[in-house]
Amino acid sequence: RTVWHAPIANTGTIGTWVDSSSEYLPVGEERRNFGLATSGGYLYVAGGETAAGAYLNDVYVAPLNSDGTVGAWSAGTAFTTARAGFNFIAYNGVLYVIGGTNGTALNDVQFSNTGSDGSVPAWSYTNDISRGIVSRPAAAANGYMYFFGNQSSDTDVTYASINANGTLGPLHTSVDGPVSNHAHGSVLFYQGNFTVIGGCTVSGSVCTTPSTSMERVGQQAISRTGHYSKLFDTQVDTAPTQLVINGAQASPQSLVEFRFQSASQSDPVLGVAQLFRPVEFGAFYPVHPYNSSGVDVGVAFNYFYVITFDDSRSGTFPDVPKTGYSQTAVTDITLHYHANPSRRLRHGASFTDSGCNDVPANGCILDTAP
Repeated sequence: RTVWHAPIANTGTIGTWVDSSSEYLPVGEERRNFGLATSGGYLYVAGGETAAGAYLNDVYVAPLNSDGTVGAWSAGTAFTTARAGFNFIAYNGVLYVIGGTNGTALNDVQFSNTGSDGSVPAWSYTNDISRGIVSRPAAAANGYMYFFGNQSSDTDVTYASINANGTLGPLHTSVDGPVSNHAHGSVLFYQGNFTVIGGCTVSGSVCTTPSTSMERVGQQAISRTGHYSKLFDTQVDTAPTQLVINGAQASPQSLVEFRFQSASQSDPVLGVAQLFRPVEFGAFYPVHPYNSSGVDVGVAFNYFYVITFDDSRSGTFPDVPKTGYSQTAVTDITLHYHANPSRRLRHGASFTDSGCNDVPANGCILDTAP
């Protein structure tokens, strides 16, 4: 139940360690393999196990004084299911208990919104992690919770969004993971980068090969979801037939959504949209010039595109992208249409009902079209 603290100089060196019994956890609250977190000027200790191997679920909180000393400890609300070897994370005023073991690997996630006085009220459940984890490095940064490696020697990285009410969104897997196994290791986030240190390879729940590895990766800074639009006209009514979109995805989990609207000279209001989701690059999509009532009027001269790029489920770390792209992109959009018969084509050729090649790949180009 001891508590030690030391000052950190501006050069990064650590000063003399102080051991004061007045700062210890309460008598009888000795523990190991527990959770430790700081938030809002308070220090939190949770769970763990006793010397006899009994699992704990209690929570204690103490103020951190300006001189580095620890104030008096008080009890907060205990979480459900005693455990050790779990992730205990403080983020944006919320405490999280994640996974751990009570003899069996656990996969639940509980959270508690701390008070301004450091108090720990009731705990609530949010989305589980995909499988039980024990002593798995985890960190929260910029609205996401990250899990590195796993007890089962995996090198995967999974992550979930952190919602405004403290709950977690669905769990996703990053495109890239660390090279070495880091179960029982540590992770920290500082100035846009994660650093994973140490750990071991696990076989049969036993650390067989301790690691000296230290790996670093940047958190992806690109927008998770982007919306782009384009409005153009063909100057005269034309008859759209098919649409082709080409590009590249950041990962198989990325999505592109395309919304198509048009307006004719007789009804200049943009009509009912056609929605293509998810877009398959290189595929031909039939398009119709619907008016504002949803009727196919056959022709249009104003065309409006809205493209949505959704990388929220793609890889989080673009340093070494496996697909060769750090974000989803559309490279070109081709709209095939038939021209107005009253217009002249290029090179002085006349457009007649039988003179236009009706193969979409060949198309008919207006002499005045942009």
